[in-house]
Amino acid sequence: MVMITFLGASVKEYLDCYGEKSPDFPADCPICGSCKPHRHGHFDRWAVDADSEIQIPIYRYLCQAENKVEGQDKTISLLPNFLWPFSLHA
Repeated sequence: MVMITFLGASVKEYLDCYGEKSPDFPADCPICGSCKPHRHGHFDRWAVDADSEIQIPIYRYLCQAENKVEGQDKTISLLPNFLWPFSLHA
């Protein structure tokens, strides 16, 4: 699951704040509605702005609820709102 959220106004601001550490999860879990998801790694994604192309970390979180539906996605990726979802470059 992808959750689009404000994590900075630009690639530079995002990297200054979250290049080395993950952001706190900003809300209750969108999967179960009750837990606080835990960090579950990251993947790199290309970000393109007027001056550069750079890979940035996109952090993943894991729903902690035990009553999840079989086959349901249990992870949430926090996507900065300056990127396009489901695109390799943005």
